[in-house]
Amino acid sequence: MKRTKKPTILILDDNGIELTNYFMALRNAGYQTQGAQRIEDALRILDHFPINLVLSDIHLSKNLEKFEGLDFLSEVKKKFPHITLMAMSSDSTVDLADRAKRAGAWTFVKKPSEVNEDFLVQVRHAINVGSIL
Repeated sequence: MKRTKKPTILILDDNGIELTNYFMALRNAGYQTQGAQRIEDALRILDHFPINLVLSDIHLSKNLEKFEGLDFLSEVKKKFPHITLMAMSSDSTVDLADRAKRAGAWTFVKKPSEVNEDFLVQVRHAINVGSIL
């Protein structure tokens, strides 16, 4: 029987607890996962591993006025246009979602307090869209 390779998801979140929660939940859902708390580490992972989906927090510092995740998404879109990007944030406004899409995100999701089936459906859909493109 032929084995299909599991999609690999890179998660970028400066909050170590949230990063671990996403990492474990996505791994338990059958995905390969890579995680980073800093943009530099995430870029290094992208240079060395085949990634199908990047799931990035928009705010990568305590300062909610900064949107480092948007800059990261723009850079990834330029360097790795074949990778599907999902932006996430605990604050979900239409303006923030629009900014994420302009930065290259395929979709924007409100960070769930815990990874639930709705979130996993969004991840599956993003990976499926990426495999078609």
